[in-house]
Amino acid sequence: MLALVLAAPAPAATVVGKDPATGHGVLRFPQAIAVSPGGQWVWVGDQLSGVVQKFDRQGAWQLDVGWPADGRQTGRLGTVGGLAADRAGHLYVLDSANDRVQVFASDDGRWLGAWGSHGGAAGRFDLGDNTGAGGLAVWQPDATTPPVAYVADQYNHRVQRFALDLEGLPPGARDGARPTVVPVPTPAKVWGTHGDCASLGGCADPAYDQWLNYPQGIAVDPVADGLGRHDVSIADDDNHRVVRATPDGELLAQLGGYGQEPGRFRFPYDVGIDGATPRSLWVADNNNHRVQRFDADTLAFQNQVGGFGPQPGGTSFIRALAAVADDPLGGVYAADTAGNRVHGFTPAGELVASWGIAGRGPGYATRPAGVAVDAHGRVAIADTGDHRIEVLDAAGAYVAQFGYVSQSSGFAAPASGDGQFRAPEGVAIDGASGDVWVADTQNDRVQLLSADGTFRGAVGGFSRPRGIAVGDGGVVYVADTGSDRVRRREADGSWTTVDAGRPLPDVAAVAVGAQGHVLAAITGAVVEVTGPGAARLVPPPPGGFDAPSGLAWDAGRLYVGDRGGDRVLRRDEATGAWTVLASEGPAVGQVLDPAGLAVTPDGARLLVADAGGDRVQAFDTGTSHPSPPATAPAVGDPPPP
Repeated sequence: MLALVLAAPAPAATVVGKDPATGHGVLRFPQAIAVSPGGQWVWVGDQLSGVVQKFDRQGAWQLDVGWPADGRQTGRLGTVGGLAADRAGHLYVLDSANDRVQVFASDDGRWLGAWGSHGGAAGRFDLGDNTGAGGLAVWQPDATTPPVAYVADQYNHRVQRFALDLEGLPPGARDGARPTVVPVPTPAKVWGTHGDCASLGGCADPAYDQWLNYPQGIAVDPVADGLGRHDVSIADDDNHRVVRATPDGELLAQLGGYGQEPGRFRFPYDVGIDGATPRSLWVADNNNHRVQRFDADTLAFQNQVGGFGPQPGGTSFIRALAAVADDPLGGVYAADTAGNRVHGFTPAGELVASWGIAGRGPGYATRPAGVAVDAHGRVAIADTGDHRIEVLDAAGAYVAQFGYVSQSSGFAAPASGDGQFRAPEGVAIDGASGDVWVADTQNDRVQLLSADGTFRGAVGGFSRPRGIAVGDGGVVYVADTGSDRVRRREADGSWTTVDAGRPLPDVAAVAVGAQGHVLAAITGAVVEVTGPGAARLVPPPPGGFDAPSGLAWDAGRLYVGDRGGDRVLRRDEATGAWTVLASEGPAVGQVLDPAGLAVTPDGARLLVADAGGDRVQAFDTGTSHPSPPATAPAVGDPPPP
């Protein structure tokens, strides 16, 4: 039958849980901060959300900039590894995952341009899409003088300096289709080479002057030295030191060395120089969970702020800071990265501001890849980035979480013990018993929990299992992704491999369809297993699938989350017609990287784990049917006394 895509009106949609899920003060591992010239605004970029946020100095939210990129789209962001602002109205974002700097208008967040691409040649970057993502600094004495930008090019173990024009763009050939994009900018200076002097007992030997070992943050001194130069300081992360150099890379001084004593560091991530008299050099001493302050001229230790823990002003891994350069009182803003907060301190260590809503907190999710719903309407979320199963009630209010919860932070964390998870991507609920099945993806196992979260058992032997479903009689199906197969658990506890009669490459999701047939999402297709050794390809929509990774079946309708195509589709089994329920975008009712799907027992709502949007959304399906009686306990409720 010919497949058609119907131009149906967009269904009503709501966010299940906290809304808005990103931006508006919600932080997920902030690791980039900048203070605007003049000191009025503080910019904060997250590692995980793909959003940069603008606040006043007391933490009042002003503006969101960007949304997650999944294909180098301009104006959208991957891992944010650095921020800077000039005096001509530009915000610079080091889009580390995409090896580029993007330029936005600092007043309203409009995208203006971009420069950089991946590689090791001059003008290219290798910044890394992870927790250490490079650094960025921009120096501009006044709004009419072209700025200078420095990039700590982390995995190339070097620093690159660029002379920018008043548009915020460096020299270099422009993209023919996008005139404000410079794929390979021409640097004014490149310096540094990979060297691990920390392992040699220290870095004092002049032979190590050009060595850098994963450089992170970088800062420009706002005051010129005796020769009129605005020198730079660099957090030489894996050499556990901070180096001061001329704009051409000549080493002038260094401080640090591995340790916990004052003046020593464990993986310094960022640096900044404030505008006080005398000036202070601030260092984000990441694994020591503190910020250290030094005299910017003599490098003498002054004091430290922060300290491990969730207390006011406490810090857990500090990956970014911004010194207040234009304020004669000086001071610093620091990212309490694992605590999902920002703190402002005076030079003396007084806490003057603190803000942030934890994106790991109740009702939020980070990169959720799986979702299930029980007979009571309660929603269980495979909260992948937060390493937990989170339970919300039918109205979206927080009920419970299952997993390892850190005593120091109060947030769920990755672990491998019983009932603990490492990036789980699939969850399913047995409607008869209320049992919860979890694809514990990075622990390469499946776990069984009772409805209240009590650990009941675990089965290993899987390779990155992602999808999971429960059929009639408590039969469980698991998408054993790394092994290219679907495994089946019978009601008696025995396990077999589903015989599809064909390969199931990179199987990402599994569902139970009509007549108990197994549906599997594989590379570029959806397969229906119709019997032992027999399967057929589900007729695809026009243009085919990109990367189907979420499946649900209800009353003759197949729902597909096409993760690579950033859309959610529905196929009517009777007519073969396809309908697009959601397309790409950040608004409610749009999706980015949609993963797991589930249908409520009455068929009225489709739940979508909108991984790229850090949320679960509920879409009205336009149909309903009677729900089966709710005889099992509600997920998340404690057992009866």
